[in-house]
Amino acid sequence: MTIEDTVTKLAEAQLGHESRLTRVEDAFQEVAIAIKQLTRIADAADLARHETDERLDVLINTQVRYETRQERLEEAFRQVAASHCQLVEMLQLFTKIGSTARMRRTFIRKAGSTLS
Repeated sequence: MTIEDTVTKLAEAQLGHESRLTRVEDAFQEVAIAIKQLTRIADAADLARHETDERLDVLINTQVRYETRQERLEEAFRQVAASHCQLVEMLQLFTKIGSTARMRRTFIRKAGSTLS
């Protein structure tokens, strides 16, 4: 092997090395591009998750307000029902008292006409 052969082999090896180095650099650039794309995708996913969380918060708050309103309505209906029961009892008592008073008047009239 001569010096020229050795230099030729070294030159070819260096060219092969440069070719591999270029491919490695290209691969690194592709990896960098992929990382940027993944970062954009992750940011978009975070934004979408944040928007979804906000919508869920609105729905949850609406549901809580609905349930609170429902409880107040149920309490109001209970109060109306209790008032209705009291009115019925008062009406029954009033009817009973009126009936008793009529009976007394009738009894007194009959007793008065019997005495006359």
